[in-house]
Amino acid sequence: MRPLLALAPAAPLRTCSPGYVHANLSWGEKCLRVGEFCKVGNQEYHRYGFACPAGGHLVYYQGKHPSPAKRTNAPTSHPAGATARCHDGSYSYSQHHSGTCSHHGGVAVWYTP
Repeated sequence: MRPLLALAPAAPLRTCSPGYVHANLSWGEKCLRVGEFCKVGNQEYHRYGFACPAGGHLVYYQGKHPSPAKRTNAPTSHPAGATARCHDGSYSYSQHHSGTCSHHGGVAVWYTP
């Protein structure tokens, strides 16, 4: 009788850039980010924290990212002068709430001065 070989999980074939989420979808490996084109209504995106509404561009799935964004006074390691961290990991230096992170998936965290 042959010994059984333990198989290690397969490593992803694709490496995603910072700000993207690696996804293994039924039609292939993809790097996902808010605003990317998507297959409308496909629920496979949910397990990666995204949804694809009628507009055809990825948004955060409400089950993963609560709204509204939280405020924090806790010590953080964010760039000096940053007022918010966006959901895609970028930082905003906006002096007004209106429109902050609007092209980056919305505000994940507000920083207080």
